[in-house]
Amino acid sequence: MAQYYLNLRQKSLCRTLQRFYERLLRYERKQIIHRNFRQFLHRKIIGHHYQSFAMLQSEIHDYNQQLKRYLSVIFTLITVMITYLVYLVLMTKPKFIYLLLFILLAQAHYGTLSLLIIGCNMIKQNNVKILQLQRKCLTLSSTCERKLFHNYQLLKFETITNIQLDRPSGFQLENGMIITSYTFVTFLVNISTFFFLISQNFGRE
Repeated sequence: MAQYYLNLRQKSLCRTLQRFYERLLRYERKQIIHRNFRQFLHRKIIGHHYQSFAMLQSEIHDYNQQLKRYLSVIFTLITVMITYLVYLVLMTKPKFIYLLLFILLAQAHYGTLSLLIIGCNMIKQNNVKILQLQRKCLTLSSTCERKLFHNYQLLKFETITNIQLDRPSGFQLENGMIITSYTFVTFLVNISTFFFLISQNFGRE
């Protein structure tokens, strides 16, 4: 539910920024900006969009603090469960009915983990889209009117945006790792490492 709610908030802000960027494009083509629009533009960028994004990041941070312990436990338990089920399927000789049950359970756990990772990854990806749009809006606004912002204001907003783009926020595990599509790779590496160690032990025997 938290993922769904935050994704809706992010998409809404992204659409608002996209409309704002398109409006900037229209004014940039005219190459003339009325003084009232300068004030409106300044208020929109500083007073609304950045504030809305900051509030959204605060919500994501709060949800993350509440949920990361549970996410870490769920991720670990599902990984261990899938590893064990795959071990039972590949390394033992269960009866057909048990084999089928183990496969179904492994698929169910894998599907649950996939949905969890995809939902968390969307939060990070939406943040990246919003930050990229913010940077485009800043660049275009400075093109529209060089005097719209003082240099230090442009530098401040661009610096903040670039820092956030280097490490977009999202849901994390207890070890600080942000849950993204790369988490699938971590999941596969963990299972592969386990079976590599098992095969080494079998080889010695």
